[in-house]
Amino acid sequence: MIKMKEKTPKKQGITIMETIIYLAILVAVSVFAVNSVLMIIKTFGSYRVLNSLNIGGATAIDRITREIRLADEVGEESIFDIGSGRLVLNTIDPFSENPTTIEFYASSSKLMVKKGGGEEIALTPDSAELTNLVFRQLATTTNTLSEAIRIEMELHSERGNYQKTMKFYNTAVLRRSYGI
Repeated sequence: MIKMKEKTPKKQGITIMETIIYLAILVAVSVFAVNSVLMIIKTFGSYRVLNSLNIGGATAIDRITREIRLADEVGEESIFDIGSGRLVLNTIDPFSENPTTIEFYASSSKLMVKKGGGEEIALTPDSAELTNLVFRQLATTTNTLSEAIRIEMELHSERGNYQKTMKFYNTAVLRRSYGI
């Protein structure tokens, strides 16, 4: 009888070279994952700052524009052409049809509005700082006399290492001031 040589089983396990290769791949994937997470966090922070500025600025400019269009005339207490301007509008209360005033001004780095003798309300969000507010009075004379107000507003916001400043502009005509 011929005896066959038995095969000796190969040693099973991982060599040092395989371990180093696996660790290198693991480190590369981990670095990529950590960098991706950090980039997402940074992007989200910048998005929140930009979103806060855009929404706050657009809302404030829209409110001022709407009130200017509904106003009869600009009040003499208004302060034009300086960085912390004040706009006082003589208008009517849409609910009671009684004459009233509405004021827009900067206070403690916030854009404030005050209607009649009521309380003042901040128009800009807490996350944004009002750094500049200028009102410019424009008048045109053609067949009719009309009056317009140019609004220039600058907001600043920061969150963590990200900070942004945005400027907002608009011009509105006092529609109720048209001469006949």
